[in-house]
Amino acid sequence: MAQTVTIKMYKDSNYYFVNSAEADQGAAGAGLSVKDIVDAVGSTKNATIVFGHSGAGNTTTYSFGTSETITTNFDVIVEAGARLAIATGVTLTINGPFQANKRLKCIALTGTGVVSFGEESVSEVYPEWWGGVADRSTVVSTYINNALDAITRGIVKLAPGVYDTGTSQIDITGTGKHLIGSGMDATFLEGDIGGGFQVFIGSDDVTAQGCSVRDLTISRTAGVLNVNDHGIYAVNFLHCFVKNVKLRRHYNAFLIGSEAGFSDASFGFKAIGCYLEEISNVAFYIGDAGDTLSGIVIDGNIIGNAGKGGGNTLTVDYFLYTAGTPDSVVVINNVAMYAAGTAEIGNRTSFTNLVIKNNVGISSDIFATKTYDAPSIAAASYAAVSWNDITGAALGDIAIAALEVDVANLVVDARVIAADTVEMTLNNNTVGAIDLASTTVNVRVIKAEV
Repeated sequence: MAQTVTIKMYKDSNYYFVNSAEADQGAAGAGLSVKDIVDAVGSTKNATIVFGHSGAGNTTTYSFGTSETITTNFDVIVEAGARLAIATGVTLTINGPFQANKRLKCIALTGTGVVSFGEESVSEVYPEWWGGVADRSTVVSTYINNALDAITRGIVKLAPGVYDTGTSQIDITGTGKHLIGSGMDATFLEGDIGGGFQVFIGSDDVTAQGCSVRDLTISRTAGVLNVNDHGIYAVNFLHCFVKNVKLRRHYNAFLIGSEAGFSDASFGFKAIGCYLEEISNVAFYIGDAGDTLSGIVIDGNIIGNAGKGGGNTLTVDYFLYTAGTPDSVVVINNVAMYAAGTAEIGNRTSFTNLVIKNNVGISSDIFATKTYDAPSIAAASYAAVSWNDITGAALGDIAIAALEVDVANLVVDARVIAADTVEMTLNNNTVGAIDLASTTVNVRVIKAEV
């Protein structure tokens, strides 16, 4: 009778198979606990530790009740079906190269248990290792945060599909950590934070340095917006960026150092090539009172606000807004396709060194309404009035004035004559005097691109 025999072969005797029967892999056992192997081999000889799957049942569990470090001289292989179970308060540190099926769970944490990968261990990790699934039903925020916490530097890579983030936020802190999907319309983080931030870059007491979010969609589930439902919040950051990300169904898409109670000194943030959809209030809210922010670049983003608000009736639309005094902000190559008019830049004069270039559908114009009762203007004469409270007007800007009465052949001219000051003249080039009734003057200052 013919038999099929499967033989698991390894290249040499430097492969060590961990015994799953050991009660605590972090403690001395019968010779084949992880601790036994690490201690016997030492830290200089190259070797491979294998967590095998016996094939009996769906999983083979390796329990750690004591913290253990696997040094850089060990490669670590976790076979499909094997699982590292880390008890609360225990840390398993893996400093050598690590291999596991990127779509299967291989780590089970209890309480405050942690798996920590050294910088030479992995180039990217996957929330699936902790139990995350992009199936629209498994709540994965904890698993994504586990993955981010596990790396010193590197990539948390997300598969195509919909990851349900539930009501919890994703937290990115530390140095050189990158949350990367498989494409803007391939990977989705979808949840309902219920008044908060879906993705948090940095925190009030931990810096995010050189971190990024890329190539995915961050979306609320459908429904009426809460005014505190936001997409990405960045605070206490240094040299971070968001690229090729769609933000959908948020009150504010980006909050960059702009939340009451957080006082941050942050430098260097870029939003590049993002698509913002159904944003009800502000696309880029930069800076709150007390924040120290500088070096912000907003480049090549598109806002498509058709059907905005997710059922909400909010009507305030700002592309860029601040309640603080951010410095060195560059806004270039952006397009706003709003259902109702252009997107505005709010509190423009609060920005220091604001550069605006090559944008479409984004207005930074200044509007004011004045009451004016012109004197009787003799033939070949004129009347002039100036207003010094047109905040933000500057030399080089274009001024327009429109009166809400028939100007009776008067020539109306307006210009910026000093900072915050617009002068309007009514020129009578006719052969008779003209006396207009008191009226409202609508003043518009078109900001020069700088």
